[in-house]
Amino acid sequence: MEFDIVHFKPEYSNVFKSLNLEWIEKYFFPEEIDLKVLNDPENEIIKKPGFILFAIHENLILGTGAIVKEDEHWELTKMAVSNQHQSQGVGFHLAIELIALVKNYSPTTIKIVTNTVLKKAVNLYKKIGFKEIQDKNNLKYARGNIFFELKV
Repeated sequence: MEFDIVHFKPEYSNVFKSLNLEWIEKYFFPEEIDLKVLNDPENEIIKKPGFILFAIHENLILGTGAIVKEDEHWELTKMAVSNQHQSQGVGFHLAIELIALVKNYSPTTIKIVTNTVLKKAVNLYKKIGFKEIQDKNNLKYARGNIFFELKV
């Protein structure tokens, strides 16, 4: 399937929130940090700095993802693809575009916090080149039980 990748617009805020809540509520529960980011993506991601991208096909948003500056590293976060459009390359292309966007900021490390229950996501991150790390200090998400980083 062909799709375009576009940058965040305020009118996409509700779709950003609903796509992410779809997967979070399917496997876990929304945590305080999720709701903070999903309710105010402009301040919690864009202005930190960060980027939010969307994959769109014929005015239908298929998926979204974000990357945000967190202290000394960047975090790939809030990756979500609608159930009916998974395994079609949407998440892969979003992640690659997000990583490319931050290269202008000379990052050394991009990290991901996820959960082993999300097998497709874990496989996607490995395919891109992320390596599993031990990061017991990252308590950002209660559901986080596997951590990845990509040396850039």
